[in-house]
Amino acid sequence: MKKFKMVKQGMSFVVIIALITVGCSHTTLITTTPSSAKVTIDGNYLGVSPISFYDTSGFPKTFFVKVNKQGYKEINVPIKQAYKGDVTLLWLIPGIFPYFLTATLNDAYNFNLEKK
Repeated sequence: MKKFKMVKQGMSFVVIIALITVGCSHTTLITTTPSSAKVTIDGNYLGVSPISFYDTSGFPKTFFVKVNKQGYKEINVPIKQAYKGDVTLLWLIPGIFPYFLTATLNDAYNFNLEKK
């Protein structure tokens, strides 16, 4: 009986850790052609491309990206964080809840700038 209780507590610990860490963070690479364009996300200047954007929410949301470079047309585009069918679906085995912490952006986005 005591062994069963220890196994049960161990499994509970594993499930709790999975819930906390499964969808915690994601890094997305933003590149442009040509490079060295200014990248702004949700009104916050991120830097010049290529640059990584780090998000920790894990829940679906939309980010608004503005890309501009002198001599080129400005790009304003939404990028959406969404659930994907990948290895994180394995977390569904202990329950459905962990899946709702796994929304991610694509691994990379490339924006082609057009001359004005």
